[in-house]
Amino acid sequence: RRTYKSLRRGQLRVAYSTANTGAEPDAGIFAFERYGGDAGGSYALMVFNSNQDHPSSPRFEDRTMEVLAPPGTELIDVLSNGEITATVAGDMTVDVSVPPMGAVMLVPEAEFTPVD
Repeated sequence: RRTYKSLRRGQLRVAYSTANTGAEPDAGIFAFERYGGDAGGSYALMVFNSNQDHPSSPRFEDRTMEVLAPPGTELIDVLSNGEITATVAGDMTVDVSVPPMGAVMLVPEAEFTPVD
């Protein structure tokens, strides 16, 4: 939390949640973003998958997670030390696959600090 100011400060917004718990592609997904306010320009997007059976992502049928980060923003997952990435699409949506019972913490590429 020390490394990323947005985890300590700023506004919080729920970006995606679902009641699906079965075989649906978004089963178990909950996501929120932290940004602005006293976090300055810092930004973080947390996506959790509570489904035990399969990877899930924040999209279902015609709904995909919308975020406040600008289109084209490259997001890097801190928890995988950069192995998982996502890009904010032109319509301000993000789609990322999260492992069963897993999470990703996405920050803009410019804020990413690799773990040694």
